[in-house]
Amino acid sequence: MSSTRSLRTVLLFFVRWPVPGSVKTRLARSIGPAEAASVYKTLAEHCFREVLACGREMHTVVYATGAPPEAFRGWLPGAGGYWVQPTGDLGLRLKHGFRRASQELGADRILAIGSDCPHLQAPRIRQASEHLADRHVTIVPAHDGGYALIGTRGVYTDLFEGIDWSTEDVLRQTLDTCARRRLAVWQGTPLYDIDTIEDWEQYTREGASTGT
Repeated sequence: MSSTRSLRTVLLFFVRWPVPGSVKTRLARSIGPAEAASVYKTLAEHCFREVLACGREMHTVVYATGAPPEAFRGWLPGAGGYWVQPTGDLGLRLKHGFRRASQELGADRILAIGSDCPHLQAPRIRQASEHLADRHVTIVPAHDGGYALIGTRGVYTDLFEGIDWSTEDVLRQTLDTCARRRLAVWQGTPLYDIDTIEDWEQYTREGASTGT
């Protein structure tokens, strides 16, 4: 089995500039746009620290929207690159990011994560990368039917086509594509994103009880 360090691994950190009204809109229905944006900013910073904790074995790219790259470099310093997401649905943005990571950075392994899943910590990210040594695809499912992380060894852009994004069918449809393509998949333990007031309250309760 190849070691993680022997291959070029790129991690795409999907993040949005925390403008009230443009982030965490479901949460905002309960606590208001300004507070929801503050929550999102806190989550993004927490998740980014976990990304940096993966170490130099991963080349991190802040894959951003909502502000120029320079703004994200000031907010989330320390990444290996700062790219602007293209306009389009999540599938298009994923395809663009994976292709660019392969073509411009020579990535053998490519991972993509969001910025609102605080339990996706550095050991889990490294574990997902390590499983790409003998799998084509690694996925950390989300409890809402999507995924908190997806990674590939090589580029399989059809994984991001024909997906009903922001629905409970995302993971199922993705796994159907993997099965059709006969791609070997590793799945981690399901995690939850922070999308609603119930998610946020659960997370803050867990943080208070664990000291995190």
